[in-house]
Amino acid sequence: MKGLSSEQCVKRMDHVVWKVIKGKGILLNLENGSYFEVDPVGLAVWKRCNGKTTFSKIAQAIAKEFDADLNRVIQDLEEFVGELKRQRMAELLNKSETVAVQA
Repeated sequence: MKGLSSEQCVKRMDHVVWKVIKGKGILLNLENGSYFEVDPVGLAVWKRCNGKTTFSKIAQAIAKEFDADLNRVIQDLEEFVGELKRQRMAELLNKSETVAVQA
């Protein structure tokens, strides 16, 4: 996803419910009925989409947790977040917007 800033935060949309089943995540968009099944890496990313953690911090944490190359994680994370955004399951917040989320 081009144009994603490392300092933007990713936030799960309120209309998305999720559950962990056998180590995988099931994400359900209650607005349109679409759903995703995510593997353990996707689930680890999803859990960090709290609207407070920056894209850069998520990428670093995933690279460390899964012993993966940071550049590859960034590339995959850009694609994953882009798809979540297209499916209206997550949104990107700028740092100034995260202050309101934390309040």
